[in-house]
Amino acid sequence: MAILVLLILLSGAASQGYMGTVSTGRGILTPITVGEEESSQAQVGLSGGLNLTGSWSANLKGSPARHLDLEMFQQDDLVMGSGQLSSEGRRINITAAGSVGTKDLMVFVMAAGGEEVIRMELSASKTAITGVYEAFSRGMPIESGTLTGSVILCAPQDKEITIISAATPLPAASTSYA
Repeated sequence: MAILVLLILLSGAASQGYMGTVSTGRGILTPITVGEEESSQAQVGLSGGLNLTGSWSANLKGSPARHLDLEMFQQDDLVMGSGQLSSEGRRINITAAGSVGTKDLMVFVMAAGGEEVIRMELSASKTAITGVYEAFSRGMPIESGTLTGSVILCAPQDKEITIISAATPLPAASTSYA
């Protein structure tokens, strides 16, 4: 009888599984459930290993319509970059900075000279970005709207990548035979 009770308890415990997260120092990995026959995964925001370093392009839908082109760099949970803002036939230089959270991405864009600031609350999925924005200019009412865009991801800048081809000369060996 005791063995039967023990077997029932063990089978119940094994089927419940454990869902946990893994912290790598570079964000939180996608959680997995351990102990079930099939593993299930849950999405945990932006820090699931996606590095947003690369070229960003976004259309801001509002009045007036705007377009952003940015070269962004991400290190840990911080992003920064620069680029251009196009609106009503003119292009101005901009800088951007923000942070990546577990569920969102907040980026502030400022025009050179500080004449305009745009706050963007974004979501990213692979190479697509979507969200909402608010634009603030001196003496003007706050404008808001939605945005959609894309990111062309590139390799993280904090990792050295060395490519050796057949044409690359190798360093000479300095071995003496005596």
